[in-house]
Amino acid sequence: MPEARVIRNKDNEWGFYLANIQKWLPFEKGIREYQLKPVYPIHQFNLEYKGYVQLEIPKDAVVLYPFVDYLYETWGMENMRLREQDHTILLFIRAGERPLTTKGFFAVNILPFLIKGDTYNEEGHLIFRSSYRKTSLELPIDLIRKYYRIS
Repeated sequence: MPEARVIRNKDNEWGFYLANIQKWLPFEKGIREYQLKPVYPIHQFNLEYKGYVQLEIPKDAVVLYPFVDYLYETWGMENMRLREQDHTILLFIRAGERPLTTKGFFAVNILPFLIKGDTYNEEGHLIFRSSYRKTSLELPIDLIRKYYRIS
């Protein structure tokens, strides 16, 4: 089976790029004619919403593609958002923890790109914590009514 990467063509369409013959193929053709298959599933269960961690990684950073592969495989596309910019990739990753199966990067490699939130590597798990906190407050109804009359 030929080695293929998933990239966009000049028309911004996703497909397979076969490096050995330097050819871009639409997904359907790659699957039908070359029997290309995904290396791993990109779907995982939704994590409970506890905010997001934000990273911005330059497109030429060595850690980018191994890290994005790890996110798709381990966190799943349901728990992350990726936005392509001119020179960087902006990542929003749902807070939580997953096993850290190193695939060409270490947790310390992504720290310089962290914009919002925190990340930790503890006991073989990569942990993302959002910088936002949700707080609920219960008040007596008469106090709430009094507040609405004042404002």
